[in-house]
Amino acid sequence: MNKLKLTIKVSPTENTRQWELLEDIWYREVKVPSGFIFDGASIPFVLRGMFPHGGKKFFASAIHDYCYRTGCISKVDSDRLFLKALLENGVTNWKAKALYLGVRYGGHVPWMRLRRKDPLSQLNGGR
Repeated sequence: MNKLKLTIKVSPTENTRQWELLEDIWYREVKVPSGFIFDGASIPFVLRGMFPHGGKKFFASAIHDYCYRTGCISKVDSDRLFLKALLENGVTNWKAKALYLGVRYGGHVPWMRLRRKDPLSQLNGGR
């Protein structure tokens, strides 16, 4: 797989754990608009030494957060897109797969919570 340098321009928000996109980003079929606020990869505290915040996974995290928040594609597709973006941006295979498994199996509760907040997202095929 080709390794791309998928970069984004961000600015920290007043909440130091969140970032605001300064320009639109596109990845495959997903466009994340400028101004979108995301928190990057949500890594459990005990694993942050192996998976520090930011870095090569930052782009994939922005895409993934947007897909979860908007429901623009299904959870399964959101998680797969996250994995593809990680690998294409040069995250090692084992780290990318570990992060993917984290969202695949740990992301169900956030996905469902966000769907309850936005009942209109259910009109997109129950994604």
